[in-house]
Amino acid sequence: MTGDKKYVAAAEKIAWYLCTWMMHFTVKYPADSLLGKMGYDTFGSTSVSTAHQALDQYALRDVLSFFRLYELTGNVQWRERALAFWCNACQCISDGTQYINGRLRPAGAQDEAIFHTRWGRYGVPPFGPSQWLPAWPCAYRLENLRWHPDWSIFDEGLQAISGNIEREEK
Repeated sequence: MTGDKKYVAAAEKIAWYLCTWMMHFTVKYPADSLLGKMGYDTFGSTSVSTAHQALDQYALRDVLSFFRLYELTGNVQWRERALAFWCNACQCISDGTQYINGRLRPAGAQDEAIFHTRWGRYGVPPFGPSQWLPAWPCAYRLENLRWHPDWSIFDEGLQAISGNIEREEK
């Protein structure tokens, strides 16, 4: 992104559009729901689409752009939103001991999406993860780390997000 004013103005318009997909609040899930047990925080996630009942980590691909937009404009909200995207996307990553629905998740595994509504699908209860563990969220996280010179910025806020599930008893 250049510092040219017309490009910065266009980048801000695009950033505002992305923010319309962003969750700006934390949902309190029932304690007995899977998301309640996971301690999942909706703040900073993005909606998969208006037709889906899922949240995802797709804004990870825009974290560095939001940091750059902050540098160019001085508008602190772009930095705060970048950190909200980052912190949200660092939830519920298995350390290799996480069990969900009786299955051990390998280290680094993370759901592609979170079903955050009651709109469930037939046979799938509401308020649960997708149970699909693709590599793209990890790849986007690694790209942010690869290209950002100071990793300490990514630590902000992460201490407040938990997401562990104790081993389920059978």
